[in-house]
Amino acid sequence: MQTTTVLLIALSVSMDCFAVSIGTFLGKKQAYFHKMLQLAFAFGSFQALMTLLGFFTGEKAGVYVAKADHWIAFALLAFLGFKMIRESFGHEEHTQKPLTLKTILTLSVATSIDAFAIGISFALLNSPVLFPIAAIGIISFLVTLLGGFVGKISARESFGKRAETAGGIVLVLIGVKILAEHL
Repeated sequence: MQTTTVLLIALSVSMDCFAVSIGTFLGKKQAYFHKMLQLAFAFGSFQALMTLLGFFTGEKAGVYVAKADHWIAFALLAFLGFKMIRESFGHEEHTQKPLTLKTILTLSVATSIDAFAIGISFALLNSPVLFPIAAIGIISFLVTLLGGFVGKISARESFGKRAETAGGIVLVLIGVKILAEHL
């Protein structure tokens, strides 16, 4: 597979990371760089790992797993998105909520389901997988950081609860997009 094709695949797979990162840091009055790094590292690592797992799975049973990947991604993203939307309409004082390890891991799994399917595709095409895994991980890391900065810059305009609603809507729409692409 050509280098350009691999890089375009890596960029495409990382778009979910970008959107989720924007949504995660949008409306945050304080988006600490170490939290952006944690999210970027987790997203990049999970994207690479899921591509590798997809590759190994594709070698064994690619057809069976590919039938459910979109449903898993949709369920995780919709759950998180609706939770954010519900919380944004709460009557309590809107406070800065920490980005917990549990949330980071859940978002990492949700955004990396497509990478799993890409790994299966590489296996079915008998394509080498080491360069694509590295490209997907690195590009996802960088794109996630970029999304965090875009979200933080937007936060300076103080979107408040509307920003949290928007972030939740973005997560739900990504889930719907994944589902629609596979149906």
